[in-house]
Amino acid sequence: FEKPKGASEKVCNFSRETPQISIHNTNASSTMKATLCLLFLIFALSNAQKLVPGSPVRFTMQRPEGLREFWVWAPPGYVQNSTKPYSLVMFFHGLGGDYNPGPTIVQLAMKNNYVLVAGRGTPSVLPTIQGKRAWNAGVCCTGGNPGPDDVQFTRNVIAKVKSMITIQANYVMGSSNGGFMTDRLGCEAGDLWTAAACLAGSTVLGKGGNDALSKCDSSIGNNAFSYLHLHGLDDPVVPWQGLVNDGGMDFPPTLQVVSRWSTRLECKGGVESNFRNELVTNLVFKGCRNGGTVELVSGAKQVHSWWNIPKFSAQSYIFDFFKNAPKKQSN
Repeated sequence: FEKPKGASEKVCNFSRETPQISIHNTNASSTMKATLCLLFLIFALSNAQKLVPGSPVRFTMQRPEGLREFWVWAPPGYVQNSTKPYSLVMFFHGLGGDYNPGPTIVQLAMKNNYVLVAGRGTPSVLPTIQGKRAWNAGVCCTGGNPGPDDVQFTRNVIAKVKSMITIQANYVMGSSNGGFMTDRLGCEAGDLWTAAACLAGSTVLGKGGNDALSKCDSSIGNNAFSYLHLHGLDDPVVPWQGLVNDGGMDFPPTLQVVSRWSTRLECKGGVESNFRNELVTNLVFKGCRNGGTVELVSGAKQVHSWWNIPKFSAQSYIFDFFKNAPKKQSN
C-alpha cells in the first residue's frame, strides 16, 4: 500500500489471508489514515477469489517446479461459507491438452452436484513431445529427473479446495496421459479416492511395463476404492494388447492392467459381464475392498479419444460409476 504524500511510513498493514489492519504513526491525520485503510480493506476483500456456481474460477499455487494453476467449478446452489457437504471430481487432461474438461463433463458434474476441479499440466521436456503440457505419471509424460511431483500437487489442490468448501468424497478421472495420472494417483494416493476412472490410459510408473505394475503393487497399501478402466480395442497410441519399447515407453496389456487392479484391491466376489451392446462390453470384478468393484469396459472400433458410440456416453458411464461406488470418508 503506497504511503500518502507527507507520511513518514506506510499507513497500514493489511493481510488478505487474515483481514487485519493496524494504523502506524504518520504525519497524515488519523481520519485520513482510517479512511485510506478502510478503502483498501474494501478493495482487497472485493477482489478476493470466490467460488462461483457453475463457472470456473482460477487458482494458483507456488511449488518447487514453479507456479501451478487449477480451476474450480462450484455446483449449482453453492453458497459461500456454507457447511453443506459436496463430493469432488478431479479431472486430468491428456497430453497437450488444457484444464477445460469440455462441456459434457462440466454439465455432468453440475447435474450431479459435484465440485469439479481441473489442473493444468507442465510443459514436457521429452524430445518428441517437448513443450506439450503433461502430467508426470511415471515413464510418461513430463520427463525430467525426477520431474514435477504431480501427486503432491494433487494433494495440495484438494487441501486448498477443502479449505473453501466441505468435501465428503473425492473422485478422479482422466484420459490418455490424464488416465496415466489417474492410475498413478490410485497407486500412490489411494487414500484420497472413493473411485477412479481411467480412459485410454495405463499404469506407467517407474520404467513402465512390468516394472510399473510391480511398483503400483508395492505402493497401494491397504487403500480401498473402486476402479473403472475404459479402453478402445483399436487404440493406436496405447494399444489394447500393450506396447513394448516404443520410444522408451512400455505399456502393459490392458487386460493385465485391470487384472492387477483386481488383485491389489482384493476382489474375491467373482467376475461377471452385465453390460453389452453392439460395440461395448464390460467385465466387473466384484467383492473388492470396502465393497467396491473393479471394472473394464472395452469399446470395439474405438481409438485414442473419448468414444463416439450411439446410445453410449463414456462420460455418463463414468459419472454413474462414481455415483454407485461405496462411499468412504474423504481425506
